[in-house]
Amino acid sequence: MLKTPDSDKVKQILKIATPCIAEQLLMFSVSIVSIAVIGHLGSGELVAAAMTNTIVNWLQSIYTGLASGGTVVIARIWGSGDKQGAKKSFMQTLIIAVTLSTAILLITMTFQKQLVLLFFGNAHNDILDKINIYFFYSMIGMPATAVTTVINAGVRGAGDNKTPFFTTAVLNIINLVLSLILIHGMPSIGIPSMGIAGAGIAISCARYAGMIFSILITLYKKSPILPGKLTIRLEKDIIARILKIGFPSMLEQLIFNGGFVILQAMLIGFGTAFQGGYQIGANLNGLTNAPVLGLSVAVTVLISHALGKRDFEQADEIVRISRFLTIGVFVLLGLMLFIFAPVITRIYTSDHQVLKSGTFFARVFGILLIPIAYFQIMAAILRGSGDVRYVAVTSIIGLWVMRIFVVWLIGRLSGNGYIAVVIGLSLDFVLRAFMYHVRVRKGKWKYIRI
Repeated sequence: MLKTPDSDKVKQILKIATPCIAEQLLMFSVSIVSIAVIGHLGSGELVAAAMTNTIVNWLQSIYTGLASGGTVVIARIWGSGDKQGAKKSFMQTLIIAVTLSTAILLITMTFQKQLVLLFFGNAHNDILDKINIYFFYSMIGMPATAVTTVINAGVRGAGDNKTPFFTTAVLNIINLVLSLILIHGMPSIGIPSMGIAGAGIAISCARYAGMIFSILITLYKKSPILPGKLTIRLEKDIIARILKIGFPSMLEQLIFNGGFVILQAMLIGFGTAFQGGYQIGANLNGLTNAPVLGLSVAVTVLISHALGKRDFEQADEIVRISRFLTIGVFVLLGLMLFIFAPVITRIYTSDHQVLKSGTFFARVFGILLIPIAYFQIMAAILRGSGDVRYVAVTSIIGLWVMRIFVVWLIGRLSGNGYIAVVIGLSLDFVLRAFMYHVRVRKGKWKYIRI
């Protein structure tokens, strides 16, 4: 039976988690704004933008995974009282992320067409053309995303959740304004309609604006995570600690998001309407998932702080509160998504077939929201403790075996993509929720040293 936690402690965690939740909502709204505006250009543009985002997210996993490792290390060191060590960890994470993101940008720009054909060669030529356009402009913003991600992770690890929120808000507002202007154009001031290219330009410009804002606000607030002087000297011991946590997270995210790219390549075979509907459902799932992702960020930091002080009782209380909030909140959110799916999907498109498909998938994700939310919260607890290898391995197995292989197999046997996706998603989410629940309940994660 679920034990009701102390209300004061719930309020304390929500106070920390609320900025993270708001930040995640804003982050997902960036994608929603872009996809929704593009979707009304046509179903081809909707599918092209969604497929492009899977490749971009996959490539970003390389440095966002390392940044998550940096967050855990910074939070653990900060919790132990070693402020100078936390500052050094922040700078080392930033150096790694900038180097990797710049290298990824140069490589993908060189081999863009080959990369797109490798994953989405079965798509129609007009969709491939749109993917190449949107991909090119979206990738330009990658180094900016890397810098912003590390700054947000660093200040969050030191207990500052407001700065990432404001940074994401600025990015989102600029993206919305530029998307509306560049996609549809403003002939009165000489700006032509750029279509899907305008959407790519808008998001990259917004990412650089967000990066500049994050740097300025961090300097203005004199964040305690900033080093006394700027240095690019590599600290081998600190890098080793970051990689110990960050590399498994990077590998998990790289293989995990790579699975989404493969899944996209498989789903395109069921038709544009099917693919467009699935993207709408997945996008709405991201929006309803934003609160749990925000809570997960807070839980990871809080668990790291508690274990850094070796306060196991506080760590257990965080687990109890996390479970309580997850079950209480996400039953309601899932029900709302299921009921209002036909209305919400109209934000994305006016195509009747895509709307029908989108409503179906939105309701599927609404039903599965509880296991999705629960496994993510339990995974956040394990990551905060340093038990990242278990999360990485199970995530990979869940996606590649329970989802991709099952979808491929049932799709081939039945010829029905809807049945295949429902079974594959259900197996993946429910199994991982159960496995993480058992892992956290055993309690060995509290004694991992990093």
